[in-house]
Amino acid sequence: SPTAKESICAPAVKVIVRGYWNRCPLGGDLLAAGYSGGLEICLSLPGWRNNDAVLNWRTVAHEWSHVVQFNLADLSEVPAWLSEGSAEWMAWSAAAHFDAVNGAYAQTLMREWASRVATPLQNMLTLERLWGASPGNADSYGVAYWAVEFLGATPQKLLLFHRRLGEGMKFQQAAKRTFGRAINLKFYKDFEEFRARGFYS
Repeated sequence: SPTAKESICAPAVKVIVRGYWNRCPLGGDLLAAGYSGGLEICLSLPGWRNNDAVLNWRTVAHEWSHVVQFNLADLSEVPAWLSEGSAEWMAWSAAAHFDAVNGAYAQTLMREWASRVATPLQNMLTLERLWGASPGNADSYGVAYWAVEFLGATPQKLLLFHRRLGEGMKFQQAAKRTFGRAINLKFYKDFEEFRARGFYS
């Protein structure tokens, strides 16, 4: 059977559906969480009932993307906006691929989320700072989504990036080799200019 490094469709993980959280290191109010060992979903939380079906679909796809990431690479050097933005980007890409939404819907929603966040991308390097940029909601994930889009992401490039990390390539080298640009001060400056244009080139 294929390993996680050979396929993004069938990593050796398990899916656990819970009625409640008895262990969640990231906090008890998450709808789902993806780890190297599996995907856990907590159905008792009101978000599943209050969100529409598309947002619930996106949540599962986002966390599944994390499962793939963690099975491919050590993300300790990767900025939070890039790891979370990659999962967000892949979730909406998958939703469009399977006709759950169209691409225009996803980008409109991500613009809406991002428009409510003032924190510069460069200040979203850790999960705490990413979450702190929009306490109580996922708006900062919209900024992270657009940063990954700005990098020139495709599903193939994101998979290759994580594979390179897993093979021992340093984060900055993997980013430059995969996306064709360094993630440095110029990148952050260029992104903020892109952001100021409403995420239009």
